[in-house]
Amino acid sequence: MKRNDYDREVADRMIAALEAGTAPWQRPWKAGTPSPSGGLPFNPTTGKAYRGGNSVNLVLRQIELGSTDSRWLTYKQATALGGQVRKGEKSTSIEYWKKGLRKTSDEDTGEDAGDDAKASAKGRPTLTVFHARVFNASQIDGLPPPPPRPEVPEAFRHAAVADVLERLGVPIRHGGNRAFYVQALDHIQLPEQHQFVDANAYFAVALHEAGHATGHPSRLNRNLGGGFGSENYAREELRAEIFSMMAGEALQIGHDPGQHHAYVASWIEVLKKDPREIYRAASDAQKMMDFLGIEPPAPLQVAEAKAEADQQAAFVREFDLLLQRDYYMTIEDAGLATSDVLRYRDAGSATDAVREYADDYGLQARGPLDPRPSPEIEQELATLRAQRDQLKSALQGVLAAGEPEVETHVRQAVKP
Repeated sequence: MKRNDYDREVADRMIAALEAGTAPWQRPWKAGTPSPSGGLPFNPTTGKAYRGGNSVNLVLRQIELGSTDSRWLTYKQATALGGQVRKGEKSTSIEYWKKGLRKTSDEDTGEDAGDDAKASAKGRPTLTVFHARVFNASQIDGLPPPPPRPEVPEAFRHAAVADVLERLGVPIRHGGNRAFYVQALDHIQLPEQHQFVDANAYFAVALHEAGHATGHPSRLNRNLGGGFGSENYAREELRAEIFSMMAGEALQIGHDPGQHHAYVASWIEVLKKDPREIYRAASDAQKMMDFLGIEPPAPLQVAEAKAEADQQAAFVREFDLLLQRDYYMTIEDAGLATSDVLRYRDAGSATDAVREYADDYGLQARGPLDPRPSPEIEQELATLRAQRDQLKSALQGVLAAGEPEVETHVRQAVKP
């Protein structure tokens, strides 16, 4: 396939999706759930995710196919896994670049290349584009089912976004009703967090503006000039939307397309004039991802985070039951938030934590003549302690096994 034909094919696919409102960044999804297209494309044989324009092109094809399976393989790779591409299924083209060296000498030009050729040693660096054809797993019979999507705890997702913002190092100011990045002052402006529907929405918007901030001259140095409605403004917003889609999927923070409809006509006009623009935009979005160090959490991280979150929940519940049993009150009666309870976790066991809390606030424990605690509380305490031991054992197994055997232990940690 000629490169111009390939660019036009991808651009036409994107234009059709934009007009139909089905482009991947035009479709919202909630935090902690897969995107409507099923996730970012990856190759199950190599274990690597497709990047940049290839990723966007394959997501578009997933949507066209009505597939929520994000696995893509060549015909040969599918066969090696025991699969068979169904008769009549059409492949999707992707492109990749190969580096090489073009010899620079009198053999090429008929002239003596002189010192320049000697200085370049083996020749002039070149890049050659190649096209490969791949099939979505939904087009292939006989493949094993896709791997389960790792369930990342909300606190872990929020912490991951906070880490990204901290690494970026751009000040975030709060106030007003709009979110935007100010290049001249190099800061992000956001409404107060309580003005968002939830914390997920706040972090998703903060991530979008962080994407814009990567364009500062001291970072990736994109052209951020041009006011609302200008072609350049639309180009930058296209990059930020693709980035938000990629980052929202990778960090499981969700995606809200917001006012994307205001840019659709401009995006279509740009792509009609320059079909290659979708690849440039996707490439810039990938550079934003790389600059901010955003990638899906490793299974080991997910397992550890989930086990830790479950242990925290068990600790809080045990603390609450012990408070009821020994001091006639619940953590709600005491006005304690989860974070307040977890501050006492350093004391050791939940029993020690409750005693420390009681000492801090002068609480009087039950006397010997007080009624005995209900058997229901004692039974739940016993169950919680057994679950806690299971969680610890599962987490130790995850950490001991490492990546090669992590899937088995992930399931143990997530489902104690």
